[in-house]
Amino acid sequence: MIKIAFVDGHQVVEIDAPTLAGVNLDDFSLHRALLENQNLSGASFKGADLRGAFLTSAVMSGCNFEEALLMTAFMDDAIIDNANFYKAKLMSTVFKRAILTNANFLDADVCHADFENADLSNANMECARIGSASFKNAKYSSKTQWPMGFDPREVGAVLVGDGAE
Repeated sequence: MIKIAFVDGHQVVEIDAPTLAGVNLDDFSLHRALLENQNLSGASFKGADLRGAFLTSAVMSGCNFEEALLMTAFMDDAIIDNANFYKAKLMSTVFKRAILTNANFLDADVCHADFENADLSNANMECARIGSASFKNAKYSSKTQWPMGFDPREVGAVLVGDGAE
């Protein structure tokens, strides 16, 4: 049995599993959940409410966040490679120093999201409201996909690997 605590200190959600890796938390309400340093690899959060959740330094490789609500969530220093954020709401989400290689942000709303120093190599960044997101020193590769007309260098992102100058 796994217990997930919340910021308020009173609420607890019990998950009948030996680990959070690979669990199905689709449509769960995890608003302001405390999930820092957890191994959530392969877990599914499709349609889940993770607003304001603390996921700092968590391992979330291969997670599905399709249509999840992640507004103001803290995902800094997390490993989130091969994750799916399709149509997720990521307004003001903090991804500082996160590893987001091969992540899919297609049609996600990243208004005011912070990708400072994140690794976006090979990610699909064809997302909504990208112009207000922060990409200071974010790394990307020649295979990272951006919206038509968006130049990541103009917002401080740095091309690495093949194609870097």
